Amino acid sequence: MFNKKNYEICVSKICEKQIEIIERVFDRLTAVSNNSSHLRNVVDDLLDLSELSNNRMKLNLQTFNFYKLVVDVVMNVVFTTLLIR
Repeated sequence: MFNKKNYEICVSKICEKQIEIIERVFDRLTAVSNNSSHLRNVVDDLLDLSELSNNRMKLNLQTFNFYKLVVDVVMNVVFTTLLIR
């Protein structure tokens, strides 16, 4: 037989499970969003390469700080990883 306390315990456990499910769905949707963004960037890069090979685009050669680029990429990966967790 259910009394008020048992009912509250059951409802709270159901709510906890629902929250866990929602968090997992959110994590997976975030991963899908990130992956589709990466895929879009890859497709854009491939299109750019295609334009370069067909001489429809010219390269603009510039010097850059390779160390700063690597640090920025690593920091971005670390920051993104921390956000996902």
